[in-house]
Amino acid sequence: INQKIFHLLVPSAFRLIPLNILNDKGYRLRYKVPIHYISGVTHLACGMLAFDMMFMTILTYTRVQFEILNKELKGIFDAELSNEKALQRFKSRMRACIEHHDFLMRHSATISSTFSVTVGAFFVTVFVCDTLETYRIVNATELLIILKSFVFVTAGVVAMSSMCYFIPAQLLTDEASNVCENIYSSKWYNHMELAKPLIMIVARSHDLVEIKPCGIWELNLKTGLTVVKSMVSYATFLKTVESAT
Repeated sequence: INQKIFHLLVPSAFRLIPLNILNDKGYRLRYKVPIHYISGVTHLACGMLAFDMMFMTILTYTRVQFEILNKELKGIFDAELSNEKALQRFKSRMRACIEHHDFLMRHSATISSTFSVTVGAFFVTVFVCDTLETYRIVNATELLIILKSFVFVTAGVVAMSSMCYFIPAQLLTDEASNVCENIYSSKWYNHMELAKPLIMIVARSHDLVEIKPCGIWELNLKTGLTVVKSMVSYATFLKTVESAT
């Protein structure tokens, strides 16, 4: 995306700015512009990559915390509870699980609200650019143009779906949804009098952990597939409109 912005701006700058006014030897600017171009693209690409990796890392760490919680809940009744010391240890573990689950639910909501606008704007930008590139693929007659556009679209889809957004968010939602299943598998029915605090976790676990950019759509594999299908559909629609006119 940033490369395309530079490709649009740099040629325009050469057409609008008379080089002989800037200095006696216009070729100096011709050497400076590619240097600034490469530097700008590199810095912008590194900034975008850092944000993508940060978001993916946050989602992954949150999913791992849910996985740790699920393992703790599944084996919470496996210990021997025949003496007072064991009961105190059990109650301490139960309290820690409840607090851990409450923290993860609040943390997931914070992730969704904090990155809501940023991720939403990113998706809209990538969607529009990838749609236009898909339209170029449909209309292109030269192999080089097709390859360039295909690589651009593939990079956008991979960044959104596979690496940083849709798949990590889907894995987080799936792991958070396993809380109830692990509680039911914890042999709580053998200690009915001690299982009452788990009701709090069961009640809260029915609230799905979802990452919603701008509060409009969910980050999951279904949304990712819908985005890809929509890009192709809009590109085909533009081609149809062009043919009709």
